[in-house]
Amino acid sequence: MRSFGIARAGSRIQSRMEEIFASLRLKSTMQGNVKIYWNEDQAPDDYRIFRAAASGADRRDALDVPVQEAANAVLRVLEEQVSLPKEELIKEAAKLLGCARQGAAATALFTAAVEYASAKGRITSSANGRLTLGNEC
Repeated sequence: MRSFGIARAGSRIQSRMEEIFASLRLKSTMQGNVKIYWNEDQAPDDYRIFRAAASGADRRDALDVPVQEAANAVLRVLEEQVSLPKEELIKEAAKLLGCARQGAAATALFTAAVEYASAKGRITSSANGRLTLGNEC
């Protein structure tokens, strides 16, 4: 509901939003306690794009970014930088998506994104601890 500018909503609004989303037949994934909605024809694990940083009111909160999208930003940074230590990779990917101030939510999101991409074989760790693109990119 934050995406629609609704900061606080009562149970009636929440129920109505759930009805609307159910009627749209959207797929959803859980990210912590946040439900992420996907179009019915999207496969979250096959999602390969990300939305770069916006300014002003169009900026997104790290809690609204799916881990799959954050992982794609991580991969873009590695395409440009070739290899980076994990902390630097997280910092650069967060900047790419507009999370210049790395709060707890942004750090958690991009840490999860690195772990997600690693689990999918899209990132590998070298002997010196630097991360590089994996074979599954």
